[in-house]
Amino acid sequence: MRQRAFTLTELLVVIAVVAILVSVLLPVFVRLREKSRQNACMGHLKELSQAIAAYAHDYDDVNVLSYQCRTSPIPWLYAHLLLPHSRSTLVSACPSQVVPLRAGLPGTDSASRDAPILEVSYTINANNDDAVDPSTCQLTLSSRRPGFAGVSRLRIIRPEARLVLMDSETNPSRSDQPNPSDSLPVAPPNRWRIYDPNPPLGNPNASIGVWLTGRHSDGTNALFADGHGKWFAVRQVANQCIREQWVADVP
Repeated sequence: MRQRAFTLTELLVVIAVVAILVSVLLPVFVRLREKSRQNACMGHLKELSQAIAAYAHDYDDVNVLSYQCRTSPIPWLYAHLLLPHSRSTLVSACPSQVVPLRAGLPGTDSASRDAPILEVSYTINANNDDAVDPSTCQLTLSSRRPGFAGVSRLRIIRPEARLVLMDSETNPSRSDQPNPSDSLPVAPPNRWRIYDPNPPLGNPNASIGVWLTGRHSDGTNALFADGHGKWFAVRQVANQCIREQWVADVP
């Protein structure tokens, strides 16, 4: 008995149906993959929250600094300082960021010889950590309102509304080389700490847009001082930050 083969018309119909199914299902799979990465990113922030709390417990209830004192030209960032408590070199990197900042450069000088290279995807709220003189590691006066990094936890009146970490581009040059010359994490402007010496209208909360990135479905993950994390759409972050004063309390 002679078998009947597909006609050209039938074959084209099958190809068209498969193409339609792919075009419908592919965006769904992409969204599911990004949702998984978003959840993994939030898990990293929760682990960092526990490490931050453990660090403060060991340092008289003072939060971790945004970077270590006297470690120039390449300082240890907050992620390095949290390593003894997080015990992981992976939690400071977001799975959705293509090129995180690679912080640390072992073996270049005595100050940074022991700094492992870490990928850093999260900006820390360092609005007041200039109260520590990086050359002497001694407390000095700051003209800015307390943020989070380097301040006593008792000074944070509303921990549920005080931003600690958030998704950020972190590496302005988007280079995959460790510490490219135009993005050394030593002084502002930078993308690894929320810090603006001259914020618009004198309100540090108004500067939040500089650090925003929408790598999680046009949104960003944020961690707050009470330990809770939440996803926010980029379009709502700036207004909500100003209204609830996430970076620092203002009069």
